[in-house]
Amino acid sequence: MSFQFPANPADGDIVVRGNLLATYKEETNTWTVGEIPTYPGVPGPVGPQGIQGIQGNPGSGVNVTAIVDTFDDLPLDPDTGSFIVVADTNTLYYWDGFKYYDLGSPIQGPQGIQGETGDTGHLVLMVLTVEAGLVLRLTVITVSIRLSFNLMMDLSLQLTTLRVVVGNLSMPQLMFLV
Repeated sequence: MSFQFPANPADGDIVVRGNLLATYKEETNTWTVGEIPTYPGVPGPVGPQGIQGIQGNPGSGVNVTAIVDTFDDLPLDPDTGSFIVVADTNTLYYWDGFKYYDLGSPIQGPQGIQGETGDTGHLVLMVLTVEAGLVLRLTVITVSIRLSFNLMMDLSLQLTTLRVVVGNLSMPQLMFLV
């Protein structure tokens, strides 16, 4: 195997061909040739940041062919080109006809449009208290909450108490949530 060396090399220039590496030493005007090690060596310095690439065209998207509960539920031989979501990890896998490739998680589509403001909800809490002398007190608390799209909250509270004296008896408080 032969090398094509540069005509005017600088100290430390490197030429690689196949699994061979030649390094120029200016002091002795020689090239030292050796084999490229197959084991990892000491890492060199980090190179400079490359320039930003041009914007690519939008992708065509992914057609998910199945959703399974766990990784162990992935089919053994799905159609080549299948995209399958594993639900318990929310991970997308691709089958190339031979093996699965983990394409990452979480699987998330684009942001949806804002929904309309919902109806006002109501919470009614009724408290029945039985006191000594069989005084019945019914308290009804109504809370209305409405959340609008900008997350502002309207809150109204209505409190109604009804008290009836029946006799001479003591009982614990009862609470009802409707």
